[in-house]
Amino acid sequence: MRDSPDDALQRSGITRNRSPSLVARFPTSGGQLPHFRVRPLRRRRLSVLAFIGKGESNTVETQTVLVDVLSKRSAVLEALTEEPKTKPELVKSLSVSRSTVDRAISELRGVDCIHRSGSAYRSTEIGRIALEEYASYTDRMQSLEEATPVIKSLPRDSVTPGLFSREASVETANPRRPLHIFDRLSAVLESAKRFRGTVPVALAPYFEVIRTSAAEHGIDVELTVDAVLYDDLQTESRTSIERLERSKTVRLVTSDVATSYAVWIAETSTQTYAGIIVYDQGRVEGMIVNSTPAATEWALNQYREFKKRGESG
Repeated sequence: MRDSPDDALQRSGITRNRSPSLVARFPTSGGQLPHFRVRPLRRRRLSVLAFIGKGESNTVETQTVLVDVLSKRSAVLEALTEEPKTKPELVKSLSVSRSTVDRAISELRGVDCIHRSGSAYRSTEIGRIALEEYASYTDRMQSLEEATPVIKSLPRDSVTPGLFSREASVETANPRRPLHIFDRLSAVLESAKRFRGTVPVALAPYFEVIRTSAAEHGIDVELTVDAVLYDDLQTESRTSIERLERSKTVRLVTSDVATSYAVWIAETSTQTYAGIIVYDQGRVEGMIVNSTPAATEWALNQYREFKKRGESG
């Protein structure tokens, strides 16, 4: 049975199988960068439940009824939010039966989402707020469902998924173009002044984005590279690591970063962004970006912990 989005959060973990070398090789020319969909998770500060009923009517049962009505009658409510309509107009515009419209009107009036105005019906303020909240919820659930492969790949004991699923941009890789994710990182780096990140897997596009951004924008870059991976790079992919090491604004630190994800922090003059790039056997699964204080603090603490391992080793 397919996991629900909520189950995905609870079961977010993988079995790590680290091979002697996680150097991923990709064509350096002639290849097309991958495409992935970006669906930001919307922020909503209003709680529709605060507007439902008064006194004893504002109960869990009332709230449950509202959600149930919205799940079935949101199309009708949306039509009445746009402009008042009569029942025959609803039948025509929504291509539904009169009996369906009758039931929808009755149910929506029962939760105070619409009211009658002459022969027509229109949404109430509660109805407008409820529709906005319901749209936000369904968008969030769809985003979370699309991001399930990324979230499930995060190790249970290291990452707090809530920090990187709430108010976040979750990007999943298209199998045909899995490296387009680094275009998103490049966009963040255009305005960054400082960048810190871990490197558990060697991907030439990742190195190139960082090197190019550091050179073009003068970004202060510090990368904590997995020590075993760094040794592999000396013999298997020396060119990529050499170009980074020659950059005047890039510093490389080696440590134990044998994880299935990379964590990074990019600081601009006005905002700090935190991100997780998730890998599976050297392939990019996706990236989660968040700029909330809780997420950036978590990412910074994670980075410092990885770096500290190398300094104490």
